[in-house]
Amino acid sequence: MGIIGASMFLGLFYLNLYWSYEEESIPKLSSNPPVSIIMPAYNESGKVKESLRSALEIDYPVDIIFVDDGSTDDTLQKARKFSENRNLTIIEHGENQGKAGALNTALERVETDYVVVQDADSAIGSDLIEKSLAKLEANSDLAAVIGSIQNFESDTMMRKLQRVQYQMTNFYRSLMASIGTLDVTPGAFSMYRTEDVKGVGGFDEGNPTEDLEMAWRLRKSGKDLDMVFSSESRTEFPESFKGLFHQRVRWKRGSIVNLIKHREMFFNKDYSWFGRLQLPLHAASPLLAATSLLLVFVGLSEVVYNAIVYYSATGFTFPALNSINWMRLLLSVQYKIYVPLGLGMIVSAIMIKTAYKEGGKNFRNPKAVFIYFMWFFAFQGFFTLSAIIKEMLQTKRIWT
Repeated sequence: MGIIGASMFLGLFYLNLYWSYEEESIPKLSSNPPVSIIMPAYNESGKVKESLRSALEIDYPVDIIFVDDGSTDDTLQKARKFSENRNLTIIEHGENQGKAGALNTALERVETDYVVVQDADSAIGSDLIEKSLAKLEANSDLAAVIGSIQNFESDTMMRKLQRVQYQMTNFYRSLMASIGTLDVTPGAFSMYRTEDVKGVGGFDEGNPTEDLEMAWRLRKSGKDLDMVFSSESRTEFPESFKGLFHQRVRWKRGSIVNLIKHREMFFNKDYSWFGRLQLPLHAASPLLAATSLLLVFVGLSEVVYNAIVYYSATGFTFPALNSINWMRLLLSVQYKIYVPLGLGMIVSAIMIKTAYKEGGKNFRNPKAVFIYFMWFFAFQGFFTLSAIIKEMLQTKRIWT
């Protein structure tokens, strides 16, 4: 009951934010300050050419620093095919140092006031650089600006599900930005004020989610984060459940690591709503999903067990429909659970519809929306439980 109530509260909270939400306003960019793009790569053979080409074709003056972090495939060879471009610098790590290590190697070479992190499996939208710069130039309290994220392909059901999820995620992040609780600077695109990133010591090497950790450390330093909701970068989504599992478990493990590392920010009024609201929600949401999954499993197991006991005692003979006491059956339903659950599903459906509307997208695949609505939250619980177990066992964390 408490879990259902908490889920309803979150849905209604964000809906209330939306009802008071002001349309995104992008300031006018008065100058064209130089920008650096740093692109770490590890075994990104499939998308590295598209990512580099998209960065080189941006209609804005940029310097690109590409770092191959000890790839074992032909990522580096493909990147070298672009080496004739004078604004591209290619650095090779002889041994894998991890994504944060690759980012810091590039960061040492950055001399511009602004720096963009772009993953080597991503492509930046044509106007995202200028819109992000406009926000940073207009507000000195901002340390970073992110964009919306969408996928390259929707060729598998798993990628279609993720497309629905990112539509929701982009919408939620825009609402979070409006109240100062945005909590991540994703690798698909984040533009930073260089002095702020260097001022906090660069990226945390060895951290499973260096983008999440950087956002929290910038918050801790007193800086704010913002978002350009109207422009997006594209990235490659995992095509199978196995790939999604590895990615999301790493993200969940990163959350655990960083919640512990930055625990002093919890409920701390010095960090405003980020400490008093967002961090507790960040910790509670996956736990609610995992607990819900366990309760569903226990409940279904109990139903199956009772059915087996009952029908084994009656010789597996099923009662005729006209002999069932329908009134007793209706009265036995646990309405205190199912009514709030139904209301919660209605709120979630409204949020999905609103996210699509505000993102300017259509329901291109109703089947994926339905599966996401019914099952993807269970996936989140499964990923969280797996991450907790792996973190307790201290299994190896992988570079993805």
